[in-house]
Amino acid sequence: MTRKPSLLLAALTAMALLLGTAGEALAHFPHFKNHKIVPGRQIGGLKVGMTKKQARKAWGKPDKVDTVAFKGYTWYQWLLPVDIGTGTPLLEPKIGYFVHAGKVGVVTVELPDDPVLATKVKVLKTSKGIRLDGSMADARSRYGIPTPGPGEAAQSRANLKQGKRCTLFYAPQNPWTTIEAITVGLCGAVPGGFG
Repeated sequence: MTRKPSLLLAALTAMALLLGTAGEALAHFPHFKNHKIVPGRQIGGLKVGMTKKQARKAWGKPDKVDTVAFKGYTWYQWLLPVDIGTGTPLLEPKIGYFVHAGKVGVVTVELPDDPVLATKVKVLKTSKGIRLDGSMADARSRYGIPTPGPGEAAQSRANLKQGKRCTLFYAPQNPWTTIEAITVGLCGAVPGGFG
């Protein structure tokens, strides 16, 4: 009789472990070579200017390669689960890079919705301590980015331009104070407004 409860307990423990890691199992993350974000130049060891082969060696195989979203650009994506409140699993590109003419032009990371998965990208930070889930005011202050004018478009974005290299700190949630995405790359490299 004592054997049945221990087998049942072992089965319940195994099931709890599986359920606890289910969300993480859905997410495939890049293999960050380091935890550095270098404005305009690199995130997690993936550098602007790398070839496709070098980029794949730096971060590993992406979940999806999109050649349609932006004409002339290939978007290498890591798809992460998004909570849309319906209970239906939905995967969105939250991490990735864009290649144009055979070279990486832009690298981007976005804070995952899942708090456990978010810890995997919160380790990425600049030498001035700016990271995902960090303060937009700190990013502006530490990088000398001017205080924005009124309106969401100005307040949710802090653009750092250094020559031909740009970095975008993005805080999409009102009151636009918490950074949820960081993008680095060549200014104007992605159609529709980077830099």
